[in-house]
Amino acid sequence: MRIFVFAIGGTGTRVLTSLVMQLAAGVRPLDSNGNPLSDLSIVPIVIDPHEDNDGLHQATEALDYYRIIHNRIYGKEELNAKGFFSVKIETLKEINPENVSSDQFFFKMQRVSDNKFGKFIGLDEMETENKLFCQLLFSKDELETRMHEGFYGSPNIGCIALNEFKNSKDFDAFRSAYSPG
Repeated sequence: MRIFVFAIGGTGTRVLTSLVMQLAAGVRPLDSNGNPLSDLSIVPIVIDPHEDNDGLHQATEALDYYRIIHNRIYGKEELNAKGFFSVKIETLKEINPENVSSDQFFFKMQRVSDNKFGKFIGLDEMETENKLFCQLLFSKDELETRMHEGFYGSPNIGCIALNEFKNSKDFDAFRSAYSPG
C-alpha cells in the first residue's frame, strides 16, 4: 500500500519532518482494526515556492537520511520490516520513472517562484472588468506579493498558484501511480 503525503508550504514541511521522526522511531500507521499496515510505503510530495526555506531543507534532508538508513538496514525492496526506520519512503520517480522530472521529493514551482502574484495571474493582460474584479478580490499588497518566498499563509493566493502543480508532469506521475484501494 502506498500513502501519498502532500506537504504544502512551511507548515507542510514541518508536519512532514515530524512524520519522518515518528517513522524513524518505529511508528507505523494502523489500519481500521488497529493493526500496523503491511506492504507500506510513503511517497512524500513537497510543494513550496520558497526554495530557501530552512524548514524545506530540513524536511528533504531528513527524508534523504531516513532513506539511506532504511535501505542499509532493510534493503530497497523491504515493505514489511518491523522496528526503527522500517517504513519504506519512495520518490515519485522510483514508482513511475518515465513521467517524473526529478528524483527528489520537492516539486519546483518555477513559474510561481519567479513572479509577483499579479503578474502570475496575468492582471496586466486582463480586460478591464476582470482586472477590476481581481482588484476587488485581492488587496494591492497581495497582488504585489513576491511569491518566491511562499504565500505568506494566504490561502487565496496559494490555491491559485498551486494550479501549476495540477498541470505538471509530476502530477501526471502521481495520478498514474495512485490507485484507490
